[in-house]
Amino acid sequence: MKTGGTVTKVPISIGSGGASDFAAIQLFLSTPDGERILQKNFGALVTALPIDGFDFTLEEMPLCNFTNAVVNPAQMLNGCRGMVITFGPHYIRPADRTGPSGGALPGRSISGTPARRS
Repeated sequence: MKTGGTVTKVPISIGSGGASDFAAIQLFLSTPDGERILQKNFGALVTALPIDGFDFTLEEMPLCNFTNAVVNPAQMLNGCRGMVITFGPHYIRPADRTGPSGGALPGRSISGTPARRS
C-alpha cells in the first residue's frame, strides 16, 4: 500500500462498533500469563506486518470501564520500533440512541459528528 502512492503510515485498528476487543484485552490483562500473551501477540503483529502503529477505536460502553484496556497496551507498545498510537473513543449520548419512532440512530462522536463505522 505504501509503494507508489501517497500513503506513508499504515496503522492496524483494534476495536469497532459491535466488537468486544477491549473487553477481551481486559481479560488478558487480568492475569500475568494473559498479559504476557497479549504482549507476545502485539509483538507478533509488529514483526509479521508492515504496520506503523495501532489505532485504538473504543466504542464499548461505558468508556470509563476500559481505561486499563487502553492505557496498558499503549504502554506496552510505547517505543516499540517507532509505532504510532492513535485513539478514537466514541460516545453515544442516551438522547441520540433512538429516533422519534423509537428506531436506533447511528452513533455520534463526542463532538457530535457522525461516528466512524467499520
